[in-house]
Amino acid sequence: MIHRLIIFGLIALLCSASCFSQTYKELASEGIDSLEAGSYDAAVMLMQRAIELEPESAYNVMLFANIGTAFRELGKNEDAIAAYSSALNYAPLLTPVLQSRAVLYVEEREYRKAITDLSLILDVDSVNENALLLRGYSHNCMEQYADAERDYEKLCRVYPDNKEGKMGLAIVYGNLGKYEEATQMVSALAVAFPEDAEVYMIRANIEFGAGYDKLALSDIDIARSLAPDNVDSYLLEGDIYAAGGDFKMAEAAYDEAVRRGYPLELAKERLRSYKENRKNIKR
Repeated sequence: MIHRLIIFGLIALLCSASCFSQTYKELASEGIDSLEAGSYDAAVMLMQRAIELEPESAYNVMLFANIGTAFRELGKNEDAIAAYSSALNYAPLLTPVLQSRAVLYVEEREYRKAITDLSLILDVDSVNENALLLRGYSHNCMEQYADAERDYEKLCRVYPDNKEGKMGLAIVYGNLGKYEEATQMVSALAVAFPEDAEVYMIRANIEFGAGYDKLALSDIDIARSLAPDNVDSYLLEGDIYAAGGDFKMAEAAYDEAVRRGYPLELAKERLRSYKENRKNIKR
């Protein structure tokens, strides 16, 4: 949706700009057509050629933005970020581009940079739904739980039907040790979305954090009945058994996670870490 808005904006600008050479218009239009058709390499080449013809044009902001989208579709996140940054050099507060770059920063785990972009959006639009959701997530990933709580609570207050916001807030409550609030919120979600395995996994994680291992294992079973190949369910099961000192059961759960694609070395390190912690506690 974001890249389509940028594309349509560019079409309107090109149609109204008689000052451009015909070649610039043709290259830009062909680039847009290629982007819409999913020919991303061709789209990048055509739009870059247009920019080379008119390097000082303010309208290149839209071309750079669409180049960023093409690179993102190609899985070239660094190139996409660079293109979005070039677009923002022309228009620093262009919300769709800021949001697109923030998403990539999150994918690259550059959470601080993502928060900067999202804060710029929220300075202009304090109730931007996507920006609140993504900034809350970024704060949580940085263990800035109080900030995450504020963003998620505002999101849920303004957009009470936002399911992802409620799940995020439940996770943050759990991270803050507010287990009663976390459990109440995620249990309400389980009633509203009884077929969503992720909801039960969130509740299982909260229950594990609160020390209710049997309840956590029960919710894992429910989640697994809905999504049998959910790798996280086997990892959490392994963590629960390992934390309780049952390393045989933990290893069996981790093995199941490995069979479903989890890296073997990470599974071994996970088990090794729990065993080491157990030794240190006994000392």
